[in-house]
Amino acid sequence: MLEETNINKLFEDEDNIEKLHAVADREQTPFESAMSTGLPVFDDALLGGVRQGDLIVVSGISGHGKTSFAQTLTYHLAHQSVPCLWFSYEVNLSHIQRKFDNMSGDKIAVRTLPIFAPTRTTSGRVDWIADKIRQGVKEQGIKCVFIDHLDFIVPTTTRNSESNVLYLTQIVMELKSIALELGVAIFLMAHVKKIPRGEEPEMQDIAHASAIFQNADIVFIVFRIAKEQSKLIESSGDIFTNTTKIKMVKNRVTGRSKFIRCEMINDQLMEIIDEEDMEKIFK
Repeated sequence: MLEETNINKLFEDEDNIEKLHAVADREQTPFESAMSTGLPVFDDALLGGVRQGDLIVVSGISGHGKTSFAQTLTYHLAHQSVPCLWFSYEVNLSHIQRKFDNMSGDKIAVRTLPIFAPTRTTSGRVDWIADKIRQGVKEQGIKCVFIDHLDFIVPTTTRNSESNVLYLTQIVMELKSIALELGVAIFLMAHVKKIPRGEEPEMQDIAHASAIFQNADIVFIVFRIAKEQSKLIESSGDIFTNTTKIKMVKNRVTGRSKFIRCEMINDQLMEIIDEEDMEKIFK
């Protein structure tokens, strides 16, 4: 885990007993400082958006759009001048940047957004990640961090006797401590275990350990809608529709669970708004 002195520092600065409001008012990351996700349904349920100190898990079946959803959130946050730092272990950064370029349609403009990455991703150890986040906070004012994904992350210290559950518990607890210590929101991508095709994954389907979602403040599940079985008898064609369902299945702020339906447009997941809702908006 993080060095004991670093973790204890969170609690040693003020060790007296005071009125709750007095302690809360001095917190490094006040509750009011929400950062909008750019998705009104989720922002409303989160009382404004995500916050510094949050650990947000983005999960789903492999290939169903976790990275695309994370990039969509990054794009919205960066447009609000929220500096974001990306650690991509599974996908080349050139592929990540190409999708950001497509989202805007203006390659020059999108590359002025405050989106950063380490010059070289040389390690998945949590202490190395923490050092890069610390550097990003100091030099670029980083407020949101995206890590893609959990399977590539290694805890700072390991013992051969540790079970897989303890191993993953250590990782997510370290990441949560980093979010609190450095005042950043950390988005962590994680797979779900294998489930029957067509079934929607739920929070308990997140692979390997319940500690992953238990230590998270917010959990999103990304699920791409499959075509009806009757439409799969054609000789060739797409297996999935262009509709993706995004569910917020954990929300420590209000406890409200919400979902939206999206379509992929220019490599960005755009919420589908019903005609009735459109009439209300433009009335």
